[in-house]
Amino acid sequence: MIYRKKSNRDLCERFQCSRQTTSKYFTKVLTAVLKLAKEIIIPPSFDVVLEEILMNPQHEPYFKGCGGAINGTHVQASVLVAKQIPFRGRKGITTQNVMCVCSFDMKFTFVYASWDGFAYDFWVFLAALETPRLEFP
Repeated sequence: MIYRKKSNRDLCERFQCSRQTTSKYFTKVLTAVLKLAKEIIIPPSFDVVLEEILMNPQHEPYFKGCGGAINGTHVQASVLVAKQIPFRGRKGITTQNVMCVCSFDMKFTFVYASWDGFAYDFWVFLAALETPRLEFP
């Protein structure tokens, strides 16, 4: 449903069951995944620098003490028609500005995805820094 951008109605057709049944089991699966999140998602340790960086003279002096890379990107978003204006990107589609931090071993360590597509990356970055509950690394 999420991966293939299918609707509840598409699932009902595929599995020949009611929308109530698909919603019920979709909720059960999401609840199970949420419980697993505490086991799977482990906060990163930023005091460990990858050996590839420490042993490479081209990288070590520049990335010493660096925990990873940060970047903002726009992701297409489904938004209610009444709320679409701030989410419209320059290409005319509705987007959400998402800020991600990745460690050097290519693992996401932070994702902040609650800004409309009109927001500048710097605004998102400042909000992440100024919101203690986000625990920005």
